[in-house]
Amino acid sequence: MTLKDILCSSKIEVVSTDKEVLGSLDFSVSDNTFCSSEVLEFVSELSDRLIANPLRNKDICALGFFFRKANVKAYLKKKAFNSSRHGIGLSFHIIPSNVPTVALYSALCALVAGNRVVARISDRVSPVLDAQLEIVKDLLNTDRFKALSSSLIFIRYSHDSNITQSISSLASSRVIWGGDKTVEAITSIKAKVGCRDVTFPNRHSACIVDLLRYKSLSEEEKQKFIESIEKDLSPFGSLACASPTHIIFSGEDDKSAKEDFYKRLSSKMPDDFLGYSFDRFTNAQLNSAKAIGPVEIYDYDRLTVLCCGLNEDTFSFNVGLGLLVEKRCDNLDELFSVNDLYQTVVCDRGLKEELHSRLSKNDTGLKILRVEETGFALSFSWKQDRYELVEELSCD
Repeated sequence: MTLKDILCSSKIEVVSTDKEVLGSLDFSVSDNTFCSSEVLEFVSELSDRLIANPLRNKDICALGFFFRKANVKAYLKKKAFNSSRHGIGLSFHIIPSNVPTVALYSALCALVAGNRVVARISDRVSPVLDAQLEIVKDLLNTDRFKALSSSLIFIRYSHDSNITQSISSLASSRVIWGGDKTVEAITSIKAKVGCRDVTFPNRHSACIVDLLRYKSLSEEEKQKFIESIEKDLSPFGSLACASPTHIIFSGEDDKSAKEDFYKRLSSKMPDDFLGYSFDRFTNAQLNSAKAIGPVEIYDYDRLTVLCCGLNEDTFSFNVGLGLLVEKRCDNLDELFSVNDLYQTVVCDRGLKEELHSRLSKNDTGLKILRVEETGFALSFSWKQDRYELVEELSCD
């Protein structure tokens, strides 16, 4: 069965273009040119439209800003890719529902790399995702970019391993987002021989706060620091893998300083976090029941905190939606002695520099994939987890 046959099936909803248009396109020819001029112009125009999105959604704006032509060119220049580089073929993407900007981010990286992209998105209602796809559809319907309609395809279908297997049998790569269960389910489905799987399993991220430094901040500095952490926590209900759900206090153990920190942070969280109170209560109790060692629970208006030891069992906790895990260490040596894996760690600028220094010396007792200053946990990057998708989905 050809890709066109699969996509025109009655079981599949094609979101990025009309099926009538899709049925008239030529799928027999695939341009694997690495970042072709046509793709670069398309991404540039799409960037402008995303920034000016009708919802004025800041996450869509941020995605558009990331893919502006100057940033794409700067990345390609920095990487100095070989002129013979090309895409590896059909790239099949399995997209999660918790972060609505991942779908377009993932697909555009694969498109820039020179691949034909088919991305399966969730059937859950998402105005933010729908707004992005409407912009994509409008642009693909213009005469300038109609030919790209066969290279950038977003689809929906109910969980159906037969459809997934049919597309997998044609794909040269699969990009699998959504956590351990999704990764396990998709990778168990037979794929084309030589298919490259790029997987994004469950991850947790952390925010490190030096209490001694926090206490020394002025009122204005504390407010700015708290506001920067809120930017990392509040989007997507803290369910993005880069959103810190572990708060690690270093240095002295000052209960009043921690109380001040949490109260300020809770007051800055958006109103919809009030609606997560039942989820926080339920998950807090479930996590406490399976914890190794004692756990204390502290409730704030828009946050709930589980206080436990610096141990590894908390990585199996169900967190997010305002539920945080508090850990404490006397110094970074103690922090680096725990064999955890953090996708992202955010902290103040001084500590960021120290962590970068430790990591550059291969002092990897604590595995950290990315270190950012507070406020930048959810910023877009060409590298996610261990992968640079543009590089991973292309070859010389």
